[in-house]
Amino acid sequence: MEIKDFRYLFENTEDGIIHSGCVGGGGESQETNFAYACGVQNTGMPGEHVRFRFQKTMEPCHIFVLASFSSRYILILLEMVRLHRVKTVLLPYVSPMRRLLLFQSQKEEMRNPEYMNFMAHPYTFLRQAGVEQVYLIYGNGVPLTGEQKDMAPGHYFEPAEPKELHRIWELEGQYVPAVKAGYIIASDWLFYFGHYGEDLNCGGSRPGKLLSSTLAMFQGPLHTDGGTVDSVMTGKPFSRTKQCLPYFRKNAGNCLISCLYKEDYAVYRKHKEAGAGSGCFGTLTLGNVNMNRHFSEIKERFKNVLLQIRAITVPGSGNREFWNRHCLSFTLGEGIKYWICGLDRRTSKEVIADMVVSSPLNRIVVISEEFGYCFSGYLVPCAEEFP
Repeated sequence: MEIKDFRYLFENTEDGIIHSGCVGGGGESQETNFAYACGVQNTGMPGEHVRFRFQKTMEPCHIFVLASFSSRYILILLEMVRLHRVKTVLLPYVSPMRRLLLFQSQKEEMRNPEYMNFMAHPYTFLRQAGVEQVYLIYGNGVPLTGEQKDMAPGHYFEPAEPKELHRIWELEGQYVPAVKAGYIIASDWLFYFGHYGEDLNCGGSRPGKLLSSTLAMFQGPLHTDGGTVDSVMTGKPFSRTKQCLPYFRKNAGNCLISCLYKEDYAVYRKHKEAGAGSGCFGTLTLGNVNMNRHFSEIKERFKNVLLQIRAITVPGSGNREFWNRHCLSFTLGEGIKYWICGLDRRTSKEVIADMVVSSPLNRIVVISEEFGYCFSGYLVPCAEEFP
């Protein structure tokens, strides 16, 4: 394998969570920038909104996941598509009736032509805007089994069931190529998705209510074997004023090494000995998945990557309605696990207490508009020298 750098940022933008980052480190052609955005409420006015780090630059975004249909985060996607080179977009399929109810709940200020066109035909709008691959996710494909390290680069998504495609065609008035949740292999990294929430037969939501159809995402390296790969990972908070970025800035030095020298942070290391096992450098971003309803499905779908998870987002910003304390048994072993929770008025003290008392290995990371959290590190072949 080649040397791989990685960086993951978690930001809270008042009403949701954004997980963005970059993996690769071998030059622009070998890097993959990604962003996962999930809003937890719909509001009638866009208002003053904190812009997440990717929006402040012109860097390309290779994978953008709109994990749920919420007004502010749709606007984030539209801005990203307008100002950046966005290659792949994933979003849950939402029926025209549900999109109409959401649209009707918005104030006139929200109804700009771009937003209106997207809500009318999301797939067509994104393709015409220049997005190379658009995956409207409905349902889940075959779960991953066995080892992932030999997977070939590419996008792996199955078409939705024929009866569902036909039903979607009837609803939309045109063919829409909906697919089941699958996975992407890029830069020697795995991006693995699951879809949870409403089906086509459900009735309409109340106007303005959060649409429950949402995407979950695991991302992590394919190769972490302790006998062949040496590795370092560090986690640290950052403030709004700090210039942390979710991608690799050209000729700017290694921010990981800089942080290690300037700050006293915990560092996670897997050494060269063959008995060291595999590293644990992945994240599981659960968005608005209702874990009371979907815990068993989530555990089954992601069971073959659970031991690779270092950080998990708390669904629904810690809303008790979305929480299932069995989530705390997700990952086994004796490593520290980070639980990332966006802080807002829905955050439940009981949910935080569950995580704190369940294990001394749990680390609660509460992010807000002012503070985010960054994980960064590198993977190198054991024969290589490293800083």
